[in-house]
Amino acid sequence: MTNINLDEEVRLYTNNTEREKYNLLATLFGIIVSLEYLKRAYVRDSITAAEYATFTAICKSGCAKGITT
Repeated sequence: MTNINLDEEVRLYTNNTEREKYNLLATLFGIIVSLEYLKRAYVRDSITAAEYATFTAICKSGCAKGITT
C-alpha cells in the first residue's frame, strides 16, 4: 500500500508556461463569476439598467485587454 502524505503541496504545473495557463484560467473564472453576480443583481433589480450597461462595458473592455496581452 502506498503512503500518501496529506501535508505535501500538490502543484498543478511543472513549468512557467503551465503556471501562466492556470493563472489565466483562474482569472477567466473570476470574470465569469463576477458577471454571473452582476446578472443576478440586474435581474433582481438591485442595480439599474444604466449601471448594468456600465459594468458590462467595463468587463468587456477588461476582457478585450486581457485577450490581447
